[in-house]
Order: sequence, then structure tokens, then C-alpha cells
Amino acid sequence: DTAFELFGDETILRMKKYDVIFHTFVERVAELTPERQEAFRQQQRRRLLFLKDKLITDLEEAQKIYVYATSEFASDAQVARLFAALRAYGPNSLLYVRPASGAHPMGSVERLEPGLYAGYFPGVNDFLVGNQPPLDVWRRLCAQTYRLERGGSGDAGFLKSLI
Repeated sequence: DTAFELFGDETILRMKKYDVIFHTFVERVAELTPERQEAFRQQQRRRLLFLKDKLITDLEEAQKIYVYATSEFASDAQVARLFAALRAYGPNSLLYVRPASGAHPMGSVERLEPGLYAGYFPGVNDFLVGNQPPLDVWRRLCAQTYRLERGGSGDAGFLKSLI
């Protein structure tokens, strides 16, 4: 499921099952000796295990608003399954970001149910071809979700830093 690929000079880690790409911040691993390549693989394995454990701890603490974005419009049932998976660990919140439409303009957020929000954006950017995300839209989505989650009040300093 997990493989290493070269992107530019950097070796990236790709998890095929979820089509997730991670930076390794290491250049040209394929040119290293077999021993150094194995050390690199073991280092990345430890890193993934650390990140898994950190995610589980964060989910159990239920202090964050998790964000999931896709360029494809997922069904409400798919969103409900993801939200239920997060809630299995505690009262977590989810901002599910979908492509904007006429009924849902870019940058808007709506509460679907307590802890579950739908935000709308222009689509996922392809970083591999050098596209950059519309950071102003992402800031608005995060600030609006934070306000909704915190009952409209929220931390003014935090919100200012987002806007």
C-alpha cells in the first residue's frame, strides 16, 4: 500500500489506498546505498507510526476541528461515515469541504448537525503541478467553522489571525 516515488529531487511517500502523499524531506533515496535505503524506510515507518499514535491521541482529546476536502461531491452517507468514525473516539468536529455550487457559494459554511459542517471551495489544487491553494478562501472557511463550533463567540485573537 505504501511506496516511495521521486518528485523533483525529493523522495515522497504515497499511500495508495487513500491516495495520500507525504513529504519525506529527503532527496534522491534511490541513489543511496541499500543499507541507507533500508534505514530510510525504517525511519519513515517509525514516522508513520508516530503520526498514527498522535492522531489517535488528538482524536481522543477531541479538541480540534478536523478538515476533509475533496474535489468530488461525496454523498451525505459518505460524510456521515467519516463523521461517525471521528466520533467513535470522542465528540470530535468535522469540516467537510466540498466544491462550490450555485446554491453553496465559495467560502460559505453551513452546520449540518452539531459538530458537522459543510464548507464550499473552488476545488482541490494539484500541488504536483505547482498550483497553490486559495488561502483567503481557506481562512474564511476555518474562521466561519470556528465561530459556528464555538457558538458564535470564539477567540477574537485566533479569528483575527485567520482573517
